[in-house]
Amino acid sequence: MSEPSIALYIGESYASLAVFDLQNPQKPKNLFEKLVFLPQISLKTLLQQTKQALPDLFADSEIKNIFVVTRYFDRLKNFRLGGSVAQVVLEGFENSYATTNTKALSLAASQLMISIPRNKVATLDIAYLELELERLRKINPETNKIVIQLPEEQFSSSQKELVITFFENNGFKVFDCINPYNLGQIRRTLLNAGSEGTKEEILTDLRELGSENTNISFWIKNNFQSEFENVDLYKSADDFIAYQAQIQKFSEVAYFDHETFRVISAQFEPIWNSPWGKIPLEHSSFKELSPHPFAEVRLNHLSLLEAAPTHTVQYEPGPVLAGRGVKPLVLDFFHAALSNNRFMQSLFPQMNSDSQKTKLNNHFSVLEKGQLENSFTHTKEELLKLTLENLLNDLTLIAKNKSILLTGPLQELIPNNIQTRNHLRVKSFSWPEQIIATAIQKGL
Repeated sequence: MSEPSIALYIGESYASLAVFDLQNPQKPKNLFEKLVFLPQISLKTLLQQTKQALPDLFADSEIKNIFVVTRYFDRLKNFRLGGSVAQVVLEGFENSYATTNTKALSLAASQLMISIPRNKVATLDIAYLELELERLRKINPETNKIVIQLPEEQFSSSQKELVITFFENNGFKVFDCINPYNLGQIRRTLLNAGSEGTKEEILTDLRELGSENTNISFWIKNNFQSEFENVDLYKSADDFIAYQAQIQKFSEVAYFDHETFRVISAQFEPIWNSPWGKIPLEHSSFKELSPHPFAEVRLNHLSLLEAAPTHTVQYEPGPVLAGRGVKPLVLDFFHAALSNNRFMQSLFPQMNSDSQKTKLNNHFSVLEKGQLENSFTHTKEELLKLTLENLLNDLTLIAKNKSILLTGPLQELIPNNIQTRNHLRVKSFSWPEQIIATAIQKGL
């Protein structure tokens, strides 16, 4: 009997999915595979297309497992969170998570704060909570998550239970901060609450793909898990890549795809220096290689051609080779080198069309001719060579002559003569293949 399972990778800007028959785990059969650029095709659409294909693949079998690795939550790193998250705190603890790291992004909406006066603690009752809830609903009717930050020495267990039960009965998802005096723990709890909507949106779509018997698990640290904190999802992809390095006895791994060039450590760090401040979270750390694949290729303030040293990643409309981009990016620079790359061809089907090649050439021609004539003027080819040299130098510096694992769908950009003492490539990298192989190795 067939045992269908799905392996799914959800990146910031793309999703890669495959349906496998695991009747013989030693030889999993890849029966359906699809790769989509999310600004053009949504995750929900991809899952609907997969569901439509399932009856032709499996007549009577239900999806047994959905294994997920994700970097999707990186999309939230440039945003304020907490617009629909309320808080219950003791007077004097308002916005305490921002006591330090004042330049960090916001995790809470101050107007959605219930600050209990110290002289009301002893008489705290449902009537008081009902008035506060009415106020919250007027400010934001969509508020449906709440973080409880009540010190145990100030509130009895029955008072805290009263607050939790009240909000649960009124349709709130409750997040209890286990240590309201610890700034990192407060941030962690607020981030769990602020990420709940995104996680639930993904889970809702995945549940529609399977059945009530389907197990949906995400890669968290070193295993696929169905129970986890939302904050763990921010490190799912890097931790998965780090695990591949661990089992092959590498201390670091260089990962390349169209979203990021980075070196990931196989060793876990205890504190995450997040965009919202420091948060206690065991995770694999990483260093970005320069330039970023989505950095703009432009004329700088001296009217010289360059890859922008800083950037704000925006995946919409994407690179020019994707068909809708209007500004050439570093990824467009590598068009010729990646023209035969199966990952890129699947993700951007138009990239090798004559019209796209002409469009790219025109963009770079305009930039070349717009430069001021001097000894620092570059052609596209010269800047491409310099860009690759900088990328290699950055990688070599970070690796520090240590053995390193090269992986990712665009690892071919790194030539075999990289100056490291030893390196190994993961050949024919495919997220679904890597995910299902790891799930089988874990005995799931």
